[in-house]
Amino acid sequence: MERNGGKIQDYDGLDKFKNPPPPLVAIPTTAGTGSEVSISANVTDEATSYKMSVRHKFNVAKVAILDPAVLKTLPREMAAAPGADALNHAVEAYVSLWANPLSDAIASKAIEMISKNIRPFVANRANLDAGEKMLIGACMAGIAFTAVRVGNSHAMARALGGYNHVTHGVACAITLPYVMEFNLIANSIKYKEIARMMGENIEGLSDLEAAKKSNEAVKKMNKDIGIPERLRDVGVKEETIPDMASYSINLDYNRWNPRHTTYEDFVKLFKDAM
Repeated sequence: MERNGGKIQDYDGLDKFKNPPPPLVAIPTTAGTGSEVSISANVTDEATSYKMSVRHKFNVAKVAILDPAVLKTLPREMAAAPGADALNHAVEAYVSLWANPLSDAIASKAIEMISKNIRPFVANRANLDAGEKMLIGACMAGIAFTAVRVGNSHAMARALGGYNHVTHGVACAITLPYVMEFNLIANSIKYKEIARMMGENIEGLSDLEAAKKSNEAVKKMNKDIGIPERLRDVGVKEETIPDMASYSINLDYNRWNPRHTTYEDFVKLFKDAM
């Protein structure tokens, strides 16, 4: 802002400023957001409950240092929720309407690395091998979603953060299985592959039945790492659902989400996740 003037609300959206900020060196202190390779800076306007996303290539760090030793003192909750967010980035990038062979290669490797290492990492943050793989997986997921964007779960998470102050990682983790279940019919082949990447036995199953194993895998992962199952468990108020659904549809993530989603669909997704 000092280099561009105005107030932060002026920069909500894509490419809203011209002058680059000072060079940034990023050392992630969670294995989750992929912020070190992301163009996004998210800020909640507490006066309006609107969660802004300031997106510009200038937001990307000049140097990123992935050091698992930094993660050793993380509280368990701060290992679990950002890790689940990283998986969300990889999954939603993999099924994005903008996905391509390059983004698929990066996102699929991220899904494998995160799903294999998140449990031992959450169980013991001093496990430097698991921490290193989580950092790399989260970084790769960040690269993938920055290129091809994310879908409904992130739209819902932005609404949940603004209207109910649910932390982003927890919101992403709780909503992802419900969004995946909704999206299955749009791209069952890719969701089948996600199930395989996450270690599910899909032998002999039809594409759709195998695809259903993917959201089951995410639910099992969430349970194992201590993520609440329902939005009501984290204090979400049902009366905010209409506003959150309006917010979510107005973000226009239909540009990237594999299944076209209406306002009514978002209302049902929020209610299902309650």
